[in-house]
Amino acid sequence: EVQLVFELGTDEAPRRIVVNHVSEEIAVLGEETFMEPADSTETTIGFFAGFNAGGFDIDLGARWDDIERDGTIREMHHEEEQVGEHGEAAFELEPFTYSDQSVSAAVTISRQLSDTLNASLNLGVVNRAPSAMELFMNGEHLAVARYELGDANLDSERSNNIDLGLSYASDDWFANVSVYSNQVDNYIYLQDEMDDDHGEGHEEGHEEGHDEHDHEG
Repeated sequence: EVQLVFELGTDEAPRRIVVNHVSEEIAVLGEETFMEPADSTETTIGFFAGFNAGGFDIDLGARWDDIERDGTIREMHHEEEQVGEHGEAAFELEPFTYSDQSVSAAVTISRQLSDTLNASLNLGVVNRAPSAMELFMNGEHLAVARYELGDANLDSERSNNIDLGLSYASDDWFANVSVYSNQVDNYIYLQDEMDDDHGEGHEEGHEEGHDEHDHEG
């Protein structure tokens, strides 16, 4: 992992650009191999700025992500010529590349209403790409006693957040009150499934899943 930080502003008006690059290889070895090795590269460019305008303190941040994950998915075949010697369904390993680019942004606007009272408004749109395991895991996970399936067709999670807060602070007392809403699209999570080939399984996914697997919403 390599990170470069460029300080462009001052203490009163901070300006910052951050460039981050991560290269990662994930491999599950030994008897408990429930995922083939996967390589991931993530490049992120972020910008932050803080300033005061018309009595309001404003903090603004934005981030661009470029993500690529190379792994292997198991395709299940039910044709007679591809069934194993004990009658089980046969698997074929297929290379697969997931790539995604996204932009996330957030802004905080606050104002000091009095010596003891402060109000703030936070708005944010955040994207999260699925991890390598969420995409490519496919096998028996002995540590948790379940069969886990990933979904190579997952979309990135998108979270839309709004938060309105009011804080009070004096020499003897302090209090905080906030009202917020958080809406998430394409939420990725583990869901119990009953599958004809594997019995009870757990897998990562969404409503529009892979053809060979059941997937969660």
